[in-house]
Amino acid sequence: MVLQRDAALKIWGWTSIGEKVKVTFNGKRASVITDKNGKWMMTRPPMKPGGPYQMKLEGKNSVTLKGILLGDVRLCSGQSNMKHQMKLHAISYANDIVLANFQNNLP
Repeated sequence: MVLQRDAALKIWGWTSIGEKVKVTFNGKRASVITDKNGKWMMTRPPMKPGGPYQMKLEGKNSVTLKGILLGDVRLCSGQSNMKHQMKLHAISYANDIVLANFQNNLP
């Protein structure tokens, strides 16, 4: 997952009504209590580009999200002119793939 760098991070979800939810991300911890519908949301301060990070969400249950990066998030939309077949990369860019050196490759 990629979250937008240098912008406030909105983290939200839902669980049991009145449940305390703790979120730990990049060494910082915050908590919130769910509302009358079991929904919750918190805003975390902007962060610089980097990662990979883990985010741990704890309540009655616990979930850990791994491989989170902070960077630029872009949304592209279009029609058939945006069609892109990933299988063509192995043919068109075979040499580039072999020579690529991405420091943030995730397992």
